[in-house]
Amino acid sequence: MDRKKIKSLDLLKCSNSGLEALLDQTNSELNFKRFFQILLLGNYKDLEKEFHISPDLINTPQIKALYLLNLIVQEVPLKPQHISMRPAQEFILDALAYELIEVFKMLKTHNHSLEVNFYQYLKVLPSLVIYYSDYLLKDSYWEHRESSEALSSILKRVWDYLDNSDCWKFMNEDLNSQRHRLTALYYRRSMNKTSAEEALVKYRECFTPDLQAKIKINKLDISKNYSGHQVLENIPSIYTEISSIHSEIMTRTGIDSDSCFYYSCNDCCTKDFPTVSLLEFLYIKNWFKDHDIDMKPFIDNAMQIQKQHQEVFGEPMKIIDQTKSNFQEENPFGLQFRCPFLGAENICQVYPARPLVCRSFGVATNDGASVQACKYYLTQYQYNSSPRNERDVFNSSTTTHMFGEANEVIAKDHGLGHMKQPVGTLVAWLSQMTLE
Repeated sequence: MDRKKIKSLDLLKCSNSGLEALLDQTNSELNFKRFFQILLLGNYKDLEKEFHISPDLINTPQIKALYLLNLIVQEVPLKPQHISMRPAQEFILDALAYELIEVFKMLKTHNHSLEVNFYQYLKVLPSLVIYYSDYLLKDSYWEHRESSEALSSILKRVWDYLDNSDCWKFMNEDLNSQRHRLTALYYRRSMNKTSAEEALVKYRECFTPDLQAKIKINKLDISKNYSGHQVLENIPSIYTEISSIHSEIMTRTGIDSDSCFYYSCNDCCTKDFPTVSLLEFLYIKNWFKDHDIDMKPFIDNAMQIQKQHQEVFGEPMKIIDQTKSNFQEENPFGLQFRCPFLGAENICQVYPARPLVCRSFGVATNDGASVQACKYYLTQYQYNSSPRNERDVFNSSTTTHMFGEANEVIAKDHGLGHMKQPVGTLVAWLSQMTLE
């Protein structure tokens, strides 16, 4: 059958369907994984031979960075010709510097004793001063947090380069602005809040974030892992570790811990009623009992809210099974109220025992792709971030999974064996204080 010529399509510059490019990308990813395994096994000479025989395989910044790291771990001095046979543009050098540290961090997760002083390669990759300093002030500092001697050494090493203008003169204005961000982080690590704030002001004056850029999530996770009834017994230590991660994220990102008070915002405690597991509510009950605090005033608050809910929806908020497909329909949403634990001056009366959702909001990810935060926190993430638009956040999914498994185990011990995942608002739990 004859087809009429479509002239408009002839004007489009499209040489192929794009499948070839997609296959090239897939092959490059597979090659990187294969090369990384060789590097991980310490077969440096074999990897060097692979690159020598097929230099065309070094076709992405990530593979190029792996090639460079393979030279570095063999203590081969890096030279400009290892980067490119002709003068490379600044954005290429910057991409290589970034990927070099990223590949090093991947390798470091498997080989904790591996150490490399990347500052010695600033002549060939100037922006290493950014990404290596970032690594030292974040990952390395966190790794050595139990050793004051190691932390002092890290701070001194970083400052020697942050304070040296010669290390920054070969970069454009955007990259050079990172000096202020890193200086602010250095001062936060040094407990010099005034200087940190001054450096952060300078950073915000010369750095404009790309609010449409893709987000890169860097996750911090808890180290403890319990099962069953052990979880309830060990919630204090779990919460303590989460608090330390929360503090670390505040330091890394420059988010001000007083943001809520500064903006006089209490939306989280007055306009939402997140579900809380049986496990978490039992811990709150035990906390009240251990501290000899009367729960009656908070129960009375909950009963008043239930009365309002009854008037609006014809029924009170209920304890529900979160595993049911229609669980959201069982508790109608839309009623705004103050959390029954929120005091007269907007101060949480159960703050040390607050549930996971309250600890996570603002600084956590549950899906590894997004951050659950209000605009005050998200804006600080954006305007304190590097050009890579990174987010250092708490990985709450691990704790949520652990709590979920424990919640299922203890449900039958408290008359809720007909539910796999009994959850409810704090109002629902408080108004049904029959769980002993």
